[in-house]
Amino acid sequence: MNHLRATSEACLNLSSIRVSRRARQAALRISAMESSLLNRPLRVSVVIPTYNGSHHLARLLKCFRESGSADIIEIFICDDGSTEDLFKAVLHQYPDLPIVHLRQERSGECAAKARNMGIMASRGDVILFLDQDVVFSQGFLESHLHRHRQTKRAQLVFGFRQRLPIASESYVSAHLQVGFADDHRRGVLGANAERMSECETPWYYVYSCNCSISTSLGRFLFDESFVGWGNEDLEYAYRLGRSGFELVCAPEASVIHIDEGLRDPFDNESRNQPADFTSFVINTVRFLAKYPDDGLLTSTLRADLSGFSIVNGKCIRDRDANQVARVIDWALQQSYAPATASVLSQPVRQNSDVC
Repeated sequence: MNHLRATSEACLNLSSIRVSRRARQAALRISAMESSLLNRPLRVSVVIPTYNGSHHLARLLKCFRESGSADIIEIFICDDGSTEDLFKAVLHQYPDLPIVHLRQERSGECAAKARNMGIMASRGDVILFLDQDVVFSQGFLESHLHRHRQTKRAQLVFGFRQRLPIASESYVSAHLQVGFADDHRRGVLGANAERMSECETPWYYVYSCNCSISTSLGRFLFDESFVGWGNEDLEYAYRLGRSGFELVCAPEASVIHIDEGLRDPFDNESRNQPADFTSFVINTVRFLAKYPDDGLLTSTLRADLSGFSIVNGKCIRDRDANQVARVIDWALQQSYAPATASVLSQPVRQNSDVC
């Protein structure tokens, strides 16, 4: 009996050693795969819409020069019909950067159309979208890329921002050093985006002033029927989420957004400046009308329309919550370009040219 027991225990020990060895080999394979993902090279295309923004671009391009990132293969300056000569004013000062100046004639304010020029010309594995009037510090680009390297799944990565009303070099530099705390989205998602997984509407918190997409599913266009200020970026994030993208917040990938001549009517209102909400309301209704099958989106956007009224053919904000139906009817009667099927649901091309 003792002999049989000893033999049985020896077999169990040998089996345990084999299982342990297989477990270690599997762990090593997983570790190697994770290391391969985290270290894989990613080519980055940067897309920056601009209009008469040479003074803004000078600050932003300086950030790219100081970052020294070798991952960036092209920086598209997507010129929405500027009246100033951007090359003479600023672009010629950065021959060391891979700048590509794309220009279209001005036909009303349409950041979506300007961005689409860059998207269609891009060759990168990742497209980084920035506004012309932001700046960033060291580590910003790598923070975006780190998220994309963690998985091969298509992702839309967005970061936070701090808004500054003063644009002096010393003021901006001081805030770059102390970090980024001023973003209302932190109150919802958490200071470190720890509540992101609990959020039912992550698309609602994506701003195109600071976000990036992987191009493994193709290069999706913004909807050019969104004209003026508001919601073309939220609709873009929503549509990509429906198309299979994972929406990820990278709180460490933050920018400073320098407010000179605010376009955001809500911020204008808070600072007792003239606020025009017309394009925001029309774009919100446009967004609402595109996806009538989504009850959560409908309730979210209708809540945004609460508090607006139509007076003498103009949209005003008077906190009247009972005018939503009238505001929607009014907005639907306003003229804006119809969206095409290719813009609404399909990428420009599959990403077969990118490894």
